[in-house]
Amino acid sequence: GALSITGDGSNAATLTESSAGILTIATVDDFVVDAGGDITFDADGGDIRLKDAGATFGQFTNNSQDFQIWASTNDKDLVFRGYDNGTAITALTLDMSEGGNASFAGDVTVTGQQFITGGSAGETALQVTGQYSGSGTVHILEFQRAGGAVKGDLSYTDATTDMELGTATSHPFSLKTGDTRRMKVNTNGNIDFTANLMPV
Repeated sequence: GALSITGDGSNAATLTESSAGILTIATVDDFVVDAGGDITFDADGGDIRLKDAGATFGQFTNNSQDFQIWASTNDKDLVFRGYDNGTAITALTLDMSEGGNASFAGDVTVTGQQFITGGSAGETALQVTGQYSGSGTVHILEFQRAGGAVKGDLSYTDATTDMELGTATSHPFSLKTGDTRRMKVNTNGNIDFTANLMPV
């Protein structure tokens, strides 16, 4: 059966119960839920679906108490948006058509250990792309001890197209194999070797 509710004799909201026990609430305009306390959705089926004109575009799922957020349309993304000082921004995009590639609009701060896995034979495990400006230096990777006393980096210099690896503070730079130091570049530019130089 169906029940219509109206306050002006038109524009009625209709509650319809189907033979399957499904209750549908239909309105001709916005549907507002305003509670003085909390709002609870309790779905024993484990899914809360978001639809537009009958088509599901998103879903919240309880899978063995894991909370899953789904972009339900094939190859469509999950996009996190907000406002930065009054300007609308896209903070994070998860690209479902590319296996879930993540694109952040700003910096990414990670606490704890960082692990990069992947990169089969012939593939790239880590790729860093910097802005080319014709001058200046792009710092690809930096390590700085707390307090800033020691700093090392891997850099690209636009003006000379050089790749540079070393220290950015007054400390020596070393290379090692088998966890043993083999070569050290001192702060004065002198190079110390722990073994003889052998021709190739």
